[in-house]
Amino acid sequence: MEKMDWWKDFKINLGLRFEILPMDYKNDVYCIGELTGYFSLFKEISLKRKISGGEYHDARIAAICIQHEIKVFYSADRDFNRFPRLKIKNPLV
Repeated sequence: MEKMDWWKDFKINLGLRFEILPMDYKNDVYCIGELTGYFSLFKEISLKRKISGGEYHDARIAAICIQHEIKVFYSADRDFNRFPRLKIKNPLV
């Protein structure tokens, strides 16, 4: 697909407290996953925070974000606040 230059400056104002800015799919979206040492970090986070059940999915996401040095993780899910090494920002507030 050819990059559309007009898309770069286009934005949709929803009239809320935030705006949606379209992403350039070639330059702004990256797939990330487990790196070497992921399991050790995941285990450390899980044991330290006493994770159980469905919380393991959040711990997995947190470990991957920490490994990739994600500066801010946007989520309305308050459960991610249990991971102090991950800076959480609620996009709805």
